[in-house]
Amino acid sequence: MNARHWIVATVAATGAGAALASQSPLQADDPSAGKPATVVAWDPSCAPQYPVAAIQSGAQGVTRVAVHLDEAGKVVSLDIVQRSGSTHEHHLLDSEAARAIARCPFTAARDAAGKAIPSVVTLTQEWHVDGAQASAAGR
Repeated sequence: MNARHWIVATVAATGAGAALASQSPLQADDPSAGKPATVVAWDPSCAPQYPVAAIQSGAQGVTRVAVHLDEAGKVVSLDIVQRSGSTHEHHLLDSEAARAIARCPFTAARDAAGKAIPSVVTLTQEWHVDGAQASAAGR
């Protein structure tokens, strides 16, 4: 992978008991809260590729994507909640982050009773040109 791995930053339940996802996060250290959804980060199908134009321009940054999952852990929709920058090349980075994560496998979130529930997972993609230049040369 020529871009850094996804980092799970926030997980929130959106089941029947949650008014807003941001108001009822599942806490991993609270066993009564259930189990949050997780991304299978090592899966090569969701490895983002640093766009060559972004490398050539030196575009770097951080993209945050909110991923809405159904009770089976399937991606329903995506929202870019933080863009990596304002240039065309930064938009390429953001689009690549969304494209890659749409293919990622997830494990479903579970409530305290163990029932699978819809959820929202916010993932952060850090884009750093230094590690991408060597990878792009081989493409």
